[in-house]
Amino acid sequence: MSKITILYHPDSSQDTLVNDYLRDYRASTGKELNLLSLETKEGDWLAQSVDATQYPAIIVSSDDGSSVIKMWQGEPLPLISEVSYYDNPS
Repeated sequence: MSKITILYHPDSSQDTLVNDYLRDYRASTGKELNLLSLETKEGDWLAQSVDATQYPAIIVSSDDGSSVIKMWQGEPLPLISEVSYYDNPS
């Protein structure tokens, strides 16, 4: 299993983009993605630990967060099918 997190700046131009993506993802897959603000300690730590430099960043990690499996940074956001590929239990 993997954990999918969207790392972004809320209350910015990214806010609408990310929320639209979440809505479309939920409608297409019936699943939720984790949202994490860069303004939190956890968000800042994650950005630094995975060397994310463009936002929003979609990070697929192992369930325990010990390794990054895949990451997309900046716009355009990946296709929902690209992300949902990692959202299926193996």
